[in-house]
Amino acid sequence: MPANRVTVATPGPAGVPGLTYEGNWLVGSVYQVRDCVRYTDGNLYMVNVQHTATAENHPLLNSTFWTLFINADDAFQWSTKAKHSLIGDSLGNSGYSALHQAALAQDWAKLTTDAVRNDANNADVGYSAKAWAIGGTEVTTTASRGAAKEWATTTGGAVDTSEFSAKAYAIGGTGITDTAGKGAAKEWAIETSGNVDGTSFSAKEYAQGSQASTGGSAKDYAQKTNGGVSGATSDHSAKAWAVGGTGVTDTASKGAAKEWAIETSGNVDGTSFSAKEYAHGTQASTGGSAKDYAQKVDGGVSGATSDHSAKAWAIGGTGITDTASKGASKEWAIETSGNVDGTSFSAKEYAQGTQASTGGSAKDYAQKVDGGVSGATSDHSAKAWAVGGTGVTNTASKGSAKDWAIKAENSTVDTSGYSALHHAAKAAASAAIASDSAVAMAIALGIVLTPILG
Repeated sequence: MPANRVTVATPGPAGVPGLTYEGNWLVGSVYQVRDCVRYTDGNLYMVNVQHTATAENHPLLNSTFWTLFINADDAFQWSTKAKHSLIGDSLGNSGYSALHQAALAQDWAKLTTDAVRNDANNADVGYSAKAWAIGGTEVTTTASRGAAKEWATTTGGAVDTSEFSAKAYAIGGTGITDTAGKGAAKEWAIETSGNVDGTSFSAKEYAQGSQASTGGSAKDYAQKTNGGVSGATSDHSAKAWAVGGTGVTDTASKGAAKEWAIETSGNVDGTSFSAKEYAHGTQASTGGSAKDYAQKVDGGVSGATSDHSAKAWAIGGTGITDTASKGASKEWAIETSGNVDGTSFSAKEYAQGTQASTGGSAKDYAQKVDGGVSGATSDHSAKAWAVGGTGVTNTASKGSAKDWAIKAENSTVDTSGYSALHHAAKAAASAAIASDSAVAMAIALGIVLTPILG
């Protein structure tokens, strides 16, 4: 069975049968239940009980056989009652006819001589589509109104006493053209003979014009190089700022981008220099170029003779190498043939050198055992103090840590003192003598000694 098919096993109850129209009522006709006839009063009646029509049981006399179905006068009134005429039908309903509604619909469509009235004809309710479209009484040139046609094409003045049409705003018209706070779209687009609304100018004027009071056109701001921008003489075009022009090139507090980039024959704005000059130039008054600060080693940086390049400070150069209060990084790192700046020594010299005036290198302080530290002969290395060395071993008021720890019994460390090992041995001997004395005393007194078990 298809998925959308339903089979009803038991049909539901039948609906109410419809009416059968039998035409005009006639004496002698046999009428069935739910037959419908028109009687002589124009109304339609429905049969309630099967019967044969007689003069005595017609619809107006026998309400058992008949029920009023449609009141003909009511239907006539609802269809054709005159415009603005109130209906009151046999059932107590009130309202207005189809003819009235059709007439009002016609008013809403095309009435232009007045406003559309309400049903009772005692008040205005609005205006027709035609009046709103092309104009009409109380719409044309009326405050807060105006027809669509007026809003589209009127150029002789305001549409609703205050505002103007699309055409007026597009190409101009009375109250728009050359009017403060207004101006047509066409004027705003192409007017070049003056301003548009008494103060501002058109797009074309702002794009390429030269009127003095505009503040300068886009074209002037883009490419004018023979002076300031028209209407803004104290300012200059993008081209002038880019490659130079009157009032920009070699001008105090100005200068073109090109000058600021590559000028090397002098300064740009009377005081400062170009990026290229600051990069690798040699003009004396620049304060020194990046190139000089990077690599010049044959003297001070050009324009800053008291200072030197990174390379000179790194590996040496005139005015840096072996110079008081200076010295190159390389010298400070590895110089071992003398001092670096006339007084101090390199990191390598302080690490492992042997120059007498350094005060001693780290290497000597760590491991020298054949005498005092070089440059500090009255002091000794960590190794000498630890395991011994010349000037420490068997030396008065000194001695190595190792000697103070394990030097043989009865051997002095510093000509007068003894090692920890010596004192330990002496303490052990004293302990043994004390133990023997204790045992002897116990025996003499008859005391039994219990060994202490560890």
